[in-house]
Amino acid sequence: MDTIASLFSFITTPVSWVIVQFHTVYGKIFGPDTGWAWGLSIVSLVILIRICLIPLFVKQIKSTRAMQTLQPEMKKIQERYKNDKQRQSEEMMKLYKETGTNPLSSCLPILAQSPFFFALYHVLNGIATGDTIGVINDSLLASARKAHIFGAPLAAKFKDGSATVQALGATVTDVRVVTAVMIVMMSASQFYTQRQLMTKNVDTTVKTPFMQQQKMLMYVFPVMFAVFGI
Repeated sequence: MDTIASLFSFITTPVSWVIVQFHTVYGKIFGPDTGWAWGLSIVSLVILIRICLIPLFVKQIKSTRAMQTLQPEMKKIQERYKNDKQRQSEEMMKLYKETGTNPLSSCLPILAQSPFFFALYHVLNGIATGDTIGVINDSLLASARKAHIFGAPLAAKFKDGSATVQALGATVTDVRVVTAVMIVMMSASQFYTQRQLMTKNVDTTVKTPFMQQQKMLMYVFPVMFAVFGI
């Protein structure tokens, strides 16, 4: 895990900085040690990331619509070379090249936001383990470890034992219920967004390699976020 953390260290620092800036604002309203201040700081970070990625989402929509216009030709290629998968793939690539279409463009928003969410995970993990990380110093760390969100300490993990959780002023049930609800909401939101983009802009009955890859990513990334959340 330390190796992964070092890979994302260049993103972890700015991510933690943004959280701290939001916390400074919300702390003046709700109090610096409250779950509202820290929770809203994290939510605001996620919203900011999504806003910054709007150009990529627009590109994704354009790409999926461009793919939609190619569906008739793609179906013809599938029928023509249904017994020759290699030739089928070659003809598909040729079609993409001739039309200037890149199927992977539809995956850009998922791929672009992943490093930021992994960095956020490491920031939250640092708070849980009591380690300073990024620009979060000892005083900010102590403040974050006092915060409770809907009864669950920000410093608690889903798999923490009762002794650890009780030391933070909560119960295992509180932590696991709140964590599970947030993980489900985050994963479901990610899955729903991608599914809507696919079903509204792409004919999913055309089973090209790229389409299959996109469908796989639609399921894989929500599962990954859920695993890291636990």
